[in-house]
Amino acid sequence: MGILYYRLPDGTKSEITSVTKKEFMSVTGDGVSTVKELMNASLRSRFQLENTAIKLGEQMKHVLKKGETLLIEPIGNHCRGTEFINANDLINEQLLTVFDKLASEMPGFYYGRFDLKVKSLEDLYAGKNIKIMELNGIASEPAHIYGKDMNLLKALQSVLFHSNIIFRIAMQNKKRGIQFTPLFTFIKYLREHKQSLQA
Repeated sequence: MGILYYRLPDGTKSEITSVTKKEFMSVTGDGVSTVKELMNASLRSRFQLENTAIKLGEQMKHVLKKGETLLIEPIGNHCRGTEFINANDLINEQLLTVFDKLASEMPGFYYGRFDLKVKSLEDLYAGKNIKIMELNGIASEPAHIYGKDMNLLKALQSVLFHSNIIFRIAMQNKKRGIQFTPLFTFIKYLREHKQSLQA
């Protein structure tokens, strides 16, 4: 899952604004088709055929039993065929309490998306057995915007809403004496980051 959380530096508000379930790319057998044929029949996995063929090799010719599921890609990323599902209906006070406690243990953290794995919703709401895979800061997008139930207008509204939250956090931090990063320093960091991705 991806859970986007923020809290204002002045302590007046905290909120979970986006919850996204991630469905890893997999195929389910029909007892007749090969893995390759099952992938080719799926709009989502069709685009991953070339990479998967390198990874699975001869297994692409294997016929799965009816109802048998093969996990093709265990990494929850768009470019690896993962489907993002809008799960904002899971947001409630119980979930907010879990992330308020978690964020309170991270001084200076006010906004970000927790990419995590959890065994069950019961564990999520209890704050148990949560494995945080990655924490993204202000570059985080509210990943629920990629859900099938969203459209461009709704997605843009959500991005603008989150941009406003980031602005409010930045202005409150500035009042507390935290200076903005100078433009040239920001450009330098951006270049260094781009170079590290190419290395």
